[in-house]
Amino acid sequence: MEQEQKKTDPFAIITFAAGLGGFAILPILFIPVGFISGIVSYYRLKENESLKGKGLRIAGWILTCINMLYLMYEFKFGIFGG
Repeated sequence: MEQEQKKTDPFAIITFAAGLGGFAILPILFIPVGFISGIVSYYRLKENESLKGKGLRIAGWILTCINMLYLMYEFKFGIFGG
């Protein structure tokens, strides 16, 4: 019996990598990439049951949100404005 290996959605991997990349290099560049690839991944995983990567996408979104809050804090913008 052969079990089908589920492939990981590449956009879920990009979302996670963008979340991590925001901590190291230019968070202002990686925040939009993380959100856009996360949205694309959400719909791809919803339509295609043979893909996996939901956990990576969620972790990437969380990291991207942390990056966004960090930028808001650094530039005293939004809820951190003074």
